[in-house]
Amino acid sequence: GLLAPDWSTRWTGSGLAGMGYFAVAWLSAELAERLAGEQLAAQGSRAYARQQSALNQLVIDELREGVLVLDREGIVRAANPAARALLGRQQAVAATTFHLAEGPAGGELQSAVERAWQQGPQGQERAHAELRWPDGPSRRLRVRLRLIRSAESDGDEDLCLLLLEDHATLVARARQEELASLGRRSASIALA
Repeated sequence: GLLAPDWSTRWTGSGLAGMGYFAVAWLSAELAERLAGEQLAAQGSRAYARQQSALNQLVIDELREGVLVLDREGIVRAANPAARALLGRQQAVAATTFHLAEGPAGGELQSAVERAWQQGPQGQERAHAELRWPDGPSRRLRVRLRLIRSAESDGDEDLCLLLLEDHATLVARARQEELASLGRRSASIALA
């Protein structure tokens, strides 16, 4: 008669242990399935982000306006072909970064950027810079600055966006628009 209670205790203990192992296995399978779903979603998000980045780069590269992205030290992290042409830097877009102060208008542009950093959020300014080459004519640029503050409090990733336009190109575009407007007015008078 003593063997019966001993067997039932063993069976109960084994049954409880089996149920525990089953619960752990079931939870592990659920977690693995959820993790696999999260991983697929993350891969989709990364692919979308890469596609968006490539599209943004294509748009920026095609702009007639020069686009420069600088950090707080004046290092140009990105420059589109129009900006490189305006600054006299004909290297490929993928070339290494360079310091803004290097070049014909670097000092003036660097000063404008430093003023924008000092002014803070009001540093969304327009400025003009004179590009001077030793072996050619000078060129005047219209410069618009936009500060991009990082979410981090240390400001290590703060950036400044510079939009550069050749003043002569702006004047020529304004003249074309004026002539087109004059032509439309003349045509409407002739038809009346």
